[in-house]
Amino acid sequence: MRVTHHGNPVVVFQNLGLSWTPSWHYAVVIGYDLDAAHLVLRSGPMKRQELAFSTFEHTWERGGRWAFVVTPPGSLPATASESEATRALVAFEHNAPPNAAARAYQQALARWPDNLTLAMGLGNTLYAQGEKPVPRRCSTTRRSATRMPPPTTTSPWCCLNWAAATKPVARRSGRSALAARFTHKRPIRSGGSANEIEASSLV
Repeated sequence: MRVTHHGNPVVVFQNLGLSWTPSWHYAVVIGYDLDAAHLVLRSGPMKRQELAFSTFEHTWERGGRWAFVVTPPGSLPATASESEATRALVAFEHNAPPNAAARAYQQALARWPDNLTLAMGLGNTLYAQGEKPVPRRCSTTRRSATRMPPPTTTSPWCCLNWAAATKPVARRSGRSALAARFTHKRPIRSGGSANEIEASSLV
């Protein structure tokens, strides 16, 4: 109900039959009434079905308590966790237009500004759109990366160095200097094994 309260419809999967004679059904939860103790659904041909909380709970339980929320790029469900949102956005980036993926990454970074994976994804999508990195956009990536332990692979540090390429190497020290040894000018994909990522990062 928290998601619905924030204006996001929720697709749910129900079993309107019994466990031994199932009747599988998809519906969309669009509202609720706490005083009347019912949900409001778009269900089949019905634009407004009022279903008691207890009845919905039984049918949804028999359907495995499955549901998902569809939101436009740049909008996150109120109940989304950082790990869930990060996994979903990395998958979304692989299939979405770069401008849509960039909006989604920017919205997520507004909520979790120290998430390095999200910052790397935003850098990749901006690069794909032909935008050059600027110090203000790089600040989140550098701030997140400096909190990381010493690198076990080069890829995050290559991405960091690419994002911060507008700054002179002489200003870098410590781990940033290590990153400067692996400068490159192309985006790095997220996911894959450490060896695959590292291999894709080296010039």
